[in-house]
Amino acid sequence: MAISLSSDTNSLQEPLSQDQAVSTKKIPRNAKWLSGDDARLLESLKTFADGNSADNGTFKSAVFTAAAKALKDSHKTSGGALKTAKSCSHHWATIRSTPYPSSPQILSRPPIRMCSLLAP
Repeated sequence: MAISLSSDTNSLQEPLSQDQAVSTKKIPRNAKWLSGDDARLLESLKTFADGNSADNGTFKSAVFTAAAKALKDSHKTSGGALKTAKSCSHHWATIRSTPYPSSPQILSRPPIRMCSLLAP
């Protein structure tokens, strides 16, 4: 067993055990989005869209808060940071403005009209 000398107290200390050691794992700063997360976000937006959509093609903050609650444990599978109302709002803006080749509905509509995709 290695023993180290503490520089501040000049006393002998035993090294930290694995349980006491500070984790060096980096905490993610950004949310990562899997296709399942996208589907849950869109489903949440669809559920709360009625009466909560804004004129500019997006939604009120309460809708994104509800979406974040629906996605509260998704970071465990995606590996990213916890999804917040702000990250849901930003991701919606990305989805809204980015054409995905696998989705002909999205390609056929201008970005500002994306809320109509959520209509039943």
